[in-house]
Formats: sequence, structure tokens, C-alpha cells
Amino acid sequence: MKAQTRKILNAVVEMPAEDQLEVVEELMVALEGEPEALVDEFWRAEVQGRSAEVETGTEKTVPWSTVKRRGAAKVRGET
Repeated sequence: MKAQTRKILNAVVEMPAEDQLEVVEELMVALEGEPEALVDEFWRAEVQGRSAEVETGTEKTVPWSTVKRRGAAKVRGET
């Protein structure tokens, strides 16, 4: 990320949430439809990266029953 872009991002992060949303909306309008393509590409890359991590053994999967049990415990406040 370029220094100027980082500076702008840092300024936006410091803004109230309502102002942040306005910035996002304006950026989406300026990109005229490109955000969807950018998001699709981001998720494609994310899925490929995660799949590679599982395939190489860098990351381990968690059985659905375990995820469900942990989630239920969190909802009940049993963290």
C-alpha cells in the first residue's frame, strides 16, 4: 500500500462510524460497479489461500460438531 493511501486509510479509521460509511459509499460510487468484481476477486484469492493451507497441513480443519458445540457455549456465555 502506498504511503498516501495508508495515510488516508488511517484518517478514515479515526473517523466516527457514520463518517466511515459515507466514505465507503462515495468510494463505491466512484468505482461504478467495480467493487463487486474486486470483492469477488478478493474472496477467490482468500478461498484459494485457505484451501492451500489445509492441503499443505499449515492449517487444520475443525469438525462441524466441535464448531457447533463451541458456538453454542459462547452463546450461553460459557466461554
